[in-house]
Amino acid sequence: MYGVGVIGCGGMGRSHAGYFAALPDVEVVACADPNAEAAQRLAARHNAQAYADAQQLLDDARVQIVAICTPTPFHADLIAASARRGKHIFCEKPVARTLADARRAIEAAGSAGVRLMVGHVLRFFPEYAEAKRLLDEGIVGRPAVARTTRNSGHPRTAGDWFADPDMSGGVLVDMVIHDFDFLRWCAGVPAMSGSRGGWSWCARATAARPGCRRPGARGGLDDGFGRREQFLARRRALRIRTLIARWEAHRKRGGTCGNTCSEGRS
Repeated sequence: MYGVGVIGCGGMGRSHAGYFAALPDVEVVACADPNAEAAQRLAARHNAQAYADAQQLLDDARVQIVAICTPTPFHADLIAASARRGKHIFCEKPVARTLADARRAIEAAGSAGVRLMVGHVLRFFPEYAEAKRLLDEGIVGRPAVARTTRNSGHPRTAGDWFADPDMSGGVLVDMVIHDFDFLRWCAGVPAMSGSRGGWSWCARATAARPGCRRPGARGGLDDGFGRREQFLARRRALRIRTLIARWEAHRKRGGTCGNTCSEGRS
């Protein structure tokens, strides 16, 4: 029997705990969250131990696998701390907010000899796996250009941390990463190149999103907060033409929406 400790008892933590508990030979033994009530509620659901401090969970000898379901900026430190204690790790995507933190997390797991998996789920969806099979077997010919579109409601979280780019990385880091991962799976290790695209952000948009600047800036990727980055435009023989993703504002009764919305294109 493998003991799982869940760090972060919000929506994703509850989801992960439920899926782990449904597996044979797996038991959720501990739940940790600085919101003690959230930790206690989730722990009670699985007859587990509740902790208000992740470090206490990591000190629990029954925990062999750690599921990290916290906001993105805390991933790297929790991965490193879990690895130092010899725990195997399943971390929600993205692995970290920055490339430096991602490398640090991966190096920590490698040095400790523990397994680290990041929750890039598309590879396990039947329709995506079938698309990969068709590509691998040459049934659809040699891929040359990729275009993707992904739409989602703006995530509702405590403190609305997704609306802070320094926390979430915005729609590109948090959501377009699904498409980057799938295309990398299909096409292999990317070659770095330039890109053209734009990214727009509308704060407290209405349902009609008035005044929202549409994508289309050139010479890089403008994340709407004054930063510009170069993204991948070519992966071996596969050229990424367009990747579009949107967080749509949630509609409230009466036709208005109270959350932010954002849109990205690379």
